[in-house]
Amino acid sequence: MPVDRVALEAFLLKHAKGPAAVRSAMEEMEPFFLIAERGKYPLASESEELRAEAAKAIALAIGGAAPRVVFVSLANPYSKPERMSQEAYVTSLGDSLWASLWASIRASLGDRFWDSLGDRFRDSLGDSLWASLGDSLWASLGDSLFYYLGFTIIGDRKMVKRLTPLIRLLPRAIPIGEKKGEPGVWFAHVA
Repeated sequence: MPVDRVALEAFLLKHAKGPAAVRSAMEEMEPFFLIAERGKYPLASESEELRAEAAKAIALAIGGAAPRVVFVSLANPYSKPERMSQEAYVTSLGDSLWASLWASIRASLGDRFWDSLGDRFRDSLGDSLWASLGDSLWASLGDSLFYYLGFTIIGDRKMVKRLTPLIRLLPRAIPIGEKKGEPGVWFAHVA
């Protein structure tokens, strides 16, 4: 499916605090452009190295302690009642990131900016990436990328640094959510 790196980069350059941050963000986004263009999302196989990386990335993204990560896949499925919903993952990510991002964007760029970023993200990458992944994991992935780009635009280096390990993890493993009744145990989807 076609993607539009140029449009997303132009939008980021127009609104971001500096071109160096945009170049860095576009480099981090490149794996997602490639996935969208190929129409396949080649998740990694589980390994202890990937498990440690996922635990660190999740902890930084949600601003909590490193969880114990349980990998799930088509070959190793999970039963739905054992995990929290993807909406709850997005909520936990959002609870830790939303206030910081929204206040800065609203103060510097106005209320309508958020919709503009969403439109540009969707037009440049979102629909193609969604088609390659399917909607079952899209909420976790899409919101993570969206927050990363938002913090890039407002120039919040601390938050970009906090989210970068998650962005680097996502092409290989996608966090799904925390296991119900077992705080600190997180599921992540792999091949």
